[in-house]
Amino acid sequence: MAFATLCSTSDAVCSDSRLSSRARFLRPILISKVHLFSYPNRLRQLSRPPLFKMSRLASSLLSMVDAVFRNHGLGAVLDSLALSASQSKVASLSAGQNALVYGVPGSGKSTALKALVINRLRTDLKPEQVLVLCANRESATKLRDELALEYQGATPGPLARTLASFAFNILREKALALGFNPPELITGSEQDQIISELIEEFLKEKFPETWPKQL
Repeated sequence: MAFATLCSTSDAVCSDSRLSSRARFLRPILISKVHLFSYPNRLRQLSRPPLFKMSRLASSLLSMVDAVFRNHGLGAVLDSLALSASQSKVASLSAGQNALVYGVPGSGKSTALKALVINRLRTDLKPEQVLVLCANRESATKLRDELALEYQGATPGPLARTLASFAFNILREKALALGFNPPELITGSEQDQIISELIEEFLKEKFPETWPKQL
């Protein structure tokens, strides 16, 4: 179903002599799909030179195969878990209440946090009103994916971020509001390259003493 949905939203045009980049990528995949379904007449139609629209092709493919939607059961994990008494207290916190949860790794702190977030999203909060800050990118990515699977709904952005990511987002929105170009994050290698170029320029001007020794 994924490839059919992708095609139905595209008006890319295919032909032997004129191919958009998206159409050039999709056409052999679609032809192979038709071949797998053993529809030789449709396969010959796809191989013809005249132009055809992807949206029309998608409708044709969908008419050959009955659409089947499946729930993969990736969410609702928290609903099947038996929370401890302390975890249940955290999960039932309401607006204005604060809690400090501490424990050794694996004691269930993250589970309690996820239960709290999902509970509030299901009751009185919207996704744009929720933000979970994590210590590092790895934990933020893990928690973001787990919350997305539990919530099973659309969100305006990730529910979990690092503090640095959150701060960068604030700077970006402020810059856009003031009419400035938004800031851009650079990689470590890009930073090294920029510093190297600056040092090279300063060396040409014979002012190396202005740079820290570690550089």
